[in-house]
Amino acid sequence: MTNITADKITARRRARVPTTVRTSVGRAVAAGLVDAVRDAIRKLVALGQAEARGAALSLLVAHWAHLQQESPLTEDLRPWQLLASDLAVALEPIDGTAAVVAREIADEMRSTVTILARNPADQLALRPATRRVLEALYELGGRAEPSEVRKRSGHSATHLSNALKALRGHGLVRDEAVPTDQRRKQLVLTDRGRDEMAGQRSAAATDASFRSAVQVRESAASDDRYSAHVRGALA
Repeated sequence: MTNITADKITARRRARVPTTVRTSVGRAVAAGLVDAVRDAIRKLVALGQAEARGAALSLLVAHWAHLQQESPLTEDLRPWQLLASDLAVALEPIDGTAAVVAREIADEMRSTVTILARNPADQLALRPATRRVLEALYELGGRAEPSEVRKRSGHSATHLSNALKALRGHGLVRDEAVPTDQRRKQLVLTDRGRDEMAGQRSAAATDASFRSAVQVRESAASDDRYSAHVRGALA
């Protein structure tokens, strides 16, 4: 199989996946698709077509490029992650460069699964890392390029990337092309993201009002005690 060059890898990452593959599917269907790919690879390799593994990797690269942009992420990544790991092992003896690509995809998928599991959707507007991204995007009018959000939120590139995995995966943020330059991407706050921010801000305002009322009552009570003390002293 021909080695995969950096240019080809970049092109494949940007490639569009056929509609039948782009459809968001659940865990059972994702597992079924992966099983079908595995079965096809086995049959083609048995027929002497070793390049079948490379073709499967091309599909995996394109599909992963799509899944990274999907919001919310409804497809189970674990079957694809295992496929990527197995492809890395199978490709290692015949194409080291392709094996590295497969291993990187497996690692990225594993990281995304872990981040989504550790960051439930109903906690994203409460947890500091993801809340700062939502607030920054909200304050920037609901859409902005990643560099603007990173600057506004104060996150490093790595921290922003991890926060966006959770926010995209749970459907609070999505990617869109910049209208004036389709090559550039911007982050967009979804309706769900706006609802989460509105709810969080409303709760914060209610809490602030409650604290203010308590402080007023405590101050008034303190004044009453002081007045009573003075009256007693003058009696």
